[in-house]
Amino acid sequence: MTDRLYNEKEAADYLGISKKKLNEFIQDKKLPAYKIGGQFLRFNQKDLDAIKFLLSDVKKQEKQEKKQ
Repeated sequence: MTDRLYNEKEAADYLGISKKKLNEFIQDKKLPAYKIGGQFLRFNQKDLDAIKFLLSDVKKQEKQEKKQ
């Protein structure tokens, strides 16, 4: 079974972030991106799921800090 590959727009939508923020994750080496045909970026679903989990933890922390 192979993991689904997402393009930039699909990946940003999946994570609920902007393409700009997605590119920041790539530049900061927080999210691996794969070039297909030398130019088209693709993202592995497992990598996106890992980032999505981290983003949900950050949002939970921010909510808790606001309550204090």
